[in-house]
Amino acid sequence: MSDIFISELLVAALLLPVLIRPFFQHLQRVYALAILPFIAFFVCIFVLIGQGIFLSFALLTVLTIIVCCSELGRVTALFQQMRNDFYGTGSTIVRIVLLCLFGAYLFFLFKFMPILPYKITGELTVTPLFCDSKIETPIQARLISSESAKTAEHNEVLVILAAPLFGSNGLGTLARAIADKGYSVIELTQQSGTGFIPRFELYKKLIPLIGKKQGRYLKKVSDESDNARGFITVLKNITEKYGKTKQLFVYIDGMYTDVMAEYALNHPDMFSGVFFSFSEEEPLSPTPVGWAAIGTTGILKTDAERFAPFYFFVHPYQNLTGFASLAAEDPFTGLLLDVSIEGMKQSRQAEIKAADLFCKWLTQKRIFQ
Repeated sequence: MSDIFISELLVAALLLPVLIRPFFQHLQRVYALAILPFIAFFVCIFVLIGQGIFLSFALLTVLTIIVCCSELGRVTALFQQMRNDFYGTGSTIVRIVLLCLFGAYLFFLFKFMPILPYKITGELTVTPLFCDSKIETPIQARLISSESAKTAEHNEVLVILAAPLFGSNGLGTLARAIADKGYSVIELTQQSGTGFIPRFELYKKLIPLIGKKQGRYLKKVSDESDNARGFITVLKNITEKYGKTKQLFVYIDGMYTDVMAEYALNHPDMFSGVFFSFSEEEPLSPTPVGWAAIGTTGILKTDAERFAPFYFFVHPYQNLTGFASLAAEDPFTGLLLDVSIEGMKQSRQAEIKAADLFCKWLTQKRIFQ
């Protein structure tokens, strides 16, 4: 189970006794039950601050606030040392309505449970990078490696997973899958500069996509933005530290593809290859003729494809390229983006498949270089 799912169950367990109290005499005599919704509300606040926004949890928070409002009179009576076990017809009807909402929420909570991340075969070591850097940037980096599958060939390669999302705290499926094959991976994340509540900025970017039937992709980061400059700064730090001893390969999707393409074009000797992952509804990054091979298999069949510095891997929209992990962690979001629960499960598998194809492409690039 995911942490957010356990948090939702905890809040639901705190609300249930209050909602069923009018219908059980022994619960009516427990006057302190009126405090439980307020405890649940504080749990919601701490979870939102600590783990960030999840649409399913936001709905539960709204329900918690409604229950708190319905219990204000009874909490006041409790602190005045008065009985609070009387429920009139109106109060009983309110409880029935709230129970129906609570039951509907639980139904959808279990029907659309978060999809578990990729399960690795070995143990991963995670090391934060550039923590002592005096350069302030919203982009952060961490080095991920797995000694169990590493070979001498793997030691010569460093994979840069350059797909940072706002508030992406946990290891992504792509990072897990690539590191599990023995490669050292530097995963770029965007943990700082996200405001008081993690993931809030990301959900703001998703709002324009809701209800759309085409052009459903995250807006590209501007070359002149602080995020773009932070992205380039971290890339420079990585290449300065590892570029002389490692072959650097990049996997990128989402908001930073255009920034990455321009930077790699301006520094052609810095990377051994860049693998771009695009949705079929997403415009490809502009590149000169001969710089990019385009395909859906990762297989390089011609000399032109083998020696092209870039590979554009194009997914169906249902794979949710750029925010598949978000939809898998918070399936309610996937529903707003017009993706079924089965599609969200497939999007997680699509990430694993993309990692496999990336590794095959990487092997071919090393052979033909």
